Amino acid sequence: MAKIAINAVFKINIVLICLSVLFQYNVFAQEAISIQPGEGVGVLKLDDSLESVNEKMGQIRADEMQKVRSAGDTEMWLLYQNMGQTLVYDYSTKRLKKIIVTNSALYVENTEIHVGSDTSEVIAYVIAYNNDTMLPIKTPDNEQNRTIWSYQKLGIGFWIDNQEGTVYAIEVMYREEDE
Repeated sequence: MAKIAINAVFKINIVLICLSVLFQYNVFAQEAISIQPGEGVGVLKLDDSLESVNEKMGQIRADEMQKVRSAGDTEMWLLYQNMGQTLVYDYSTKRLKKIIVTNSALYVENTEIHVGSDTSEVIAYVIAYNNDTMLPIKTPDNEQNRTIWSYQKLGIGFWIDNQEGTVYAIEVMYREEDE
């Protein structure tokens, strides 16, 4: 009898894992699974409306999304823990203005950079992209020993854990236009 109960639990776990994978595959189709600097992540694109994002993601249960932060009347941050992403909307227009990725399975387009990558990979990426050294705008968080390296001309930021020397999040933002 115990063997039957264990088999049933095992089968249920396998089904749940498969459903989770299918859900993530549906949201991030194979061709669109990368982080595209200055553009978006997968099928989600900067400047998408809140309604458009909801349509693209399909039915997400309310308990899978959490409002994590608001910057006054300017930004609304929605965390989708299962996807490993925080979507940042302009509060007044409800349009997507940033995507913060914490899912280590998603890579920056045409690179091997992902959450968990060493900072040396980020530096090599920036040098290769520009043929020179582009200095990031660094925003320190001294309390948590972290820094955000923002490359606004590229439309990407890397949230760095200074102690580990690794990327702990990747931010997709609008590209800053050359002047």
